[in-house]
Amino acid sequence: MDLMERVPVATQPPLDATDVVSWCQALRALGGPVPEDEAIEQVAALERLKSAAAAAQARVSATLWQARVARETDAGVPADQRGRGLADEIALARGEHPSRGSRHLGLARALVEELPCTLDHLATGTTSEWAATVMARETAVL
Repeated sequence: MDLMERVPVATQPPLDATDVVSWCQALRALGGPVPEDEAIEQVAALERLKSAAAAAQARVSATLWQARVARETDAGVPADQRGRGLADEIALARGEHPSRGSRHLGLARALVEELPCTLDHLATGTTSEWAATVMARETAVL
């Protein structure tokens, strides 16, 4: 049984950005000398963590999109202008060029709204963000 199976999700308290920042600080300690089998386990666990983080970013981004559009709808913003600028904000938050924000937001919305099984695989680390991106791209025309 691997670590992901040993930690029940339902018993986890809600997380906030401070928790995630503390994990980032804790991860800085990895990379010291350990037995080879442990090093391989760390690499595998970190890969699952990257996938889980990508899934969480997708869920947060899609939820933010829904909240922003709802708020702007209530405020009377014209339909073609709702959510404008959010992709740039997401890119900035991710430390990426604004042109990539719309791709991230589009992927997030596709995973949450159209590809929940792919999102589940991403969240459990059984697929990568790249594979989820390819899945979304290849199924977009269906």
